[in-house]
Amino acid sequence: KDVQCGEFKPSNTDGYDNHRTCRYSQATLQSAYQTWRTDWLKKQPEAAEAKTLLSALPTRNRTVQSSDKQSGLMDIEYTVLPNKIKIVMNYEGGVSTYQFRQKRGYVELHEIASPD
Repeated sequence: KDVQCGEFKPSNTDGYDNHRTCRYSQATLQSAYQTWRTDWLKKQPEAAEAKTLLSALPTRNRTVQSSDKQSGLMDIEYTVLPNKIKIVMNYEGGVSTYQFRQKRGYVELHEIASPD
């Protein structure tokens, strides 16, 4: 699968949020999520996020509690919408949001990191 990501840029709204957009060619929401999750596991296999991310996207809204709250990760929320999945990682010190959107022939991912 071909994945192209831009660089992280500061948000126009407050200067604190950082965001970037990735494009997964020839992908479904499920396959784009699998590729994203696999990349996460390769980069940070011992991280609490790697242990908390579901192996497949849920079919309805779901929150998964972190088994390692000492890491700062509290939980991961999955919100399922038509042609869209929103994943929110809630930390003691902020939030990271990942929005996967199914487009025609590809999936677009918006990553937003927001400190508290």
